[in-house]
Amino acid sequence: MRGLTGGADDYLPKPFDLTELDARLQALWRRRDPVTLQKVGSWTIHVDTYQVDLADRSVQLNRQELQLLLKLAETPGQPVHRDDLHREVWGQDEVGVRIVDVRIYGLRQKLGEHTIEAIRGLGYRLNLQG
Repeated sequence: MRGLTGGADDYLPKPFDLTELDARLQALWRRRDPVTLQKVGSWTIHVDTYQVDLADRSVQLNRQELQLLLKLAETPGQPVHRDDLHREVWGQDEVGVRIVDVRIYGLRQKLGEHTIEAIRGLGYRLNLQG
């Protein structure tokens, strides 16, 4: 109950049915901000279709790549720590924090090698001039 009074939107006690968890997650996803387009520099991010329009082409992303890009796009040019990216995209999953590096590599392959920079000790930053 402390979670709900502390600001949580929902609570699911153990043991729980995975189909109920999935249904609750889908309901939360539907309640999110209905913004479907986001402009970042000259890029247009189509949140609903997981597509990014760059200056010269369109790129299709998967859900995790899109979430990473949106998190980096909140503060373009400013580094975001790997732990923050991990928490934002994977939450409390037991997936190791190195998955961030793997997904960043995939984003670089799709968006351009220099679009996301690694800043030693600080994390990653979106470089729109890359």
